[in-house]
Amino acid sequence: MYPEIAHGAGLAALFPSYARYVYKSNIERWTKYSECIFGTTDILKAISLQEEYYKSLGMPTNLKQLNVKEEDLEVLAYKTSRGKTRILDGYMKLGYDEILDIFKMAYNA
Repeated sequence: MYPEIAHGAGLAALFPSYARYVYKSNIERWTKYSECIFGTTDILKAISLQEEYYKSLGMPTNLKQLNVKEEDLEVLAYKTSRGKTRILDGYMKLGYDEILDIFKMAYNA
């Protein structure tokens, strides 16, 4: 749908919102990320520091910066969830509704 968006740019725009959305489902793992990468036990601070790092590289930190249209978020979530039939498994299960929530967070970040 947006083939012009480089993989790394898309990840930079989505990761902070994804992390903020899922971190509570595995506090121990996200605390380890925070400590090992940023030297803090404050998970939200670590996520913000990751976001600041992306900014320092000139990377986008939200979907608006990638010229994604807000009206496309539902279609993107629908495609990501393969027509609401796919659940992404990881720190927590992400179906269409959760994916859409993350896309909305990443759009408004």
